Amino acid sequence: MLIVMMSGCGGTTGGTKPEASTKPQTAVTSAPSGPAVSVAKRINYGKHSNVPDKVKAECTLDTQLPAYIKTFAGESDIAVKLKDGAVNKKAKGRVLNVEFSNVVGSGGGAWSGAKFVAVKGELFENGKKIGSFNGRRTSGGGFFGAYKGTCKILDRCVKALGKDIALWMIDPSMDAMIGEF
Repeated sequence: MLIVMMSGCGGTTGGTKPEASTKPQTAVTSAPSGPAVSVAKRINYGKHSNVPDKVKAECTLDTQLPAYIKTFAGESDIAVKLKDGAVNKKAKGRVLNVEFSNVVGSGGGAWSGAKFVAVKGELFENGKKIGSFNGRRTSGGGFFGAYKGTCKILDRCVKALGKDIALWMIDPSMDAMIGEF
């Protein structure tokens, strides 16, 4: 079992300044030569995920996560193809199916308590499941509320999960616990 751990959502400690930009970067200096993995451009919220409607409406977690997975996977020489619609688990090649299993993020930014994002995923190769994971990241917003809005705080969690998932794809295993587990 592979366990990937990083501290907090962004891997930073209190008192550090937020990164200048937390938006996913899509440019990679050289094309990854590793196995290509298909991922949906928009990650679904699971049936029982209890994601607040306001988070769904105002935050773009569902498109940020696949963009972060692509960015960080590219750094590990794994090509990610973002696909419109759901990915077909039975397709040829590698397919990563990810969904949000839970998101806690009430309004009020850092003042309304810690926020977290939980995901689960499965990796298929030519229709056969070759790996699965559960991942979770939590953040309170940073020291002195450096990350003020709820969406910004949740984005930090999604970014860290994107990196966790990309690292897991290097050597996928069944029932892996990634992130804070």
